[in-house]
Amino acid sequence: DELRFDNLEDLNSPVDYTYSFTIEDYVNEVGKFKFLKVPWADAAEPDRALTYETRAYPYDYLPGVDVEHEVIEIELPAGYEPLELGEDVRISSSVADYQLNFSYQNGVIRGERRLTNKKDRVQPEEYEAFRSFFRRVIKEDSRFILLQQVIQN
Repeated sequence: DELRFDNLEDLNSPVDYTYSFTIEDYVNEVGKFKFLKVPWADAAEPDRALTYETRAYPYDYLPGVDVEHEVIEIELPAGYEPLELGEDVRISSSVADYQLNFSYQNGVIRGERRLTNKKDRVQPEEYEAFRSFFRRVIKEDSRFILLQQVIQN
């Protein structure tokens, strides 16, 4: 529906962009409940290189940016509210830090996600901890929110 870029003039400033979109029938239904998958733009995805139990050589993480910061606002279908948003998440590794939180007010779920990358090369001795960290990030980025129908009096 809308796309806007900010800070394109200054090469030393972060580039911010804002967009809005509408998706008809996005939520999945099971009985009287609806399941909402949060449509993060930069959600972490599985990496085949992280499927090995151990590594003998460094892993080139190469995230592409120092900080991914995303705020999403989701207007819920009329008559529905979240049953539970889940706990706030804060996890850290020697390679990156991750934060995720949700709030709900006036029919809108607001999510905030931040991935701060500290370096782009994972040494073999850091691999197991980073692999565990990254798998948790993928799990949190894939979170569904359960919506329940609000009973009107």
